[in-house]
Amino acid sequence: MIFLFGAWTNPQAPKRDSLDFCQIHGSIYFAKKASEADYICFIESQEVSANLVIYKEIAPNHANQLGKWFIVDDPRLADYVIYLSPNISEADFTIAFTQTESFSGCNTNN
Repeated sequence: MIFLFGAWTNPQAPKRDSLDFCQIHGSIYFAKKASEADYICFIESQEVSANLVIYKEIAPNHANQLGKWFIVDDPRLADYVIYLSPNISEADFTIAFTQTESFSGCNTNN
């Protein structure tokens, strides 16, 4: 019997270990199950309470800066898959949506 010790990298593993959530931007798909997601988020009602403030872009090529997301209906088109949890205790980080593009990005107050 052979035992191998060391790190094994699963190519299907969630991205949450490899990227700071403040860097998330681009095409986003909202998963129906937490097990399908790269990140688990909780939606805050106020921007000041969220870790990341999101501005929804109307075109994928505009979602090229921090906090700018273009929502897609197909996970194969997404840069990131997000599950929106109803429980803050399950969340990797919190988000809030803004109507003001200049407000998007990482909230340094949290």
